Amino acid sequence: MPRWEYVQVGVINSYGIQYRANGEKQAQWKDEPFHVVLNELGKGGFELIAYDGESYIFKRPTKQTSQLKE
Repeated sequence: MPRWEYVQVGVINSYGIQYRANGEKQAQWKDEPFHVVLNELGKGGFELIAYDGESYIFKRPTKQTSQLKE
């Protein structure tokens, strides 16, 4: 069974565009258009799965396999 890693990205429009991933500022994305952030996350294997009105949720499979027996 696949296991997933998640990241929550928030966009803050204050003194330019700022991004937070899992609550931490992402200086490398400051003032970048959102499509640049999407491309960077996509290169890292993440896919967009949801938008809750405030944050974007991404997931990617982890390299760890499940220890549970089916």
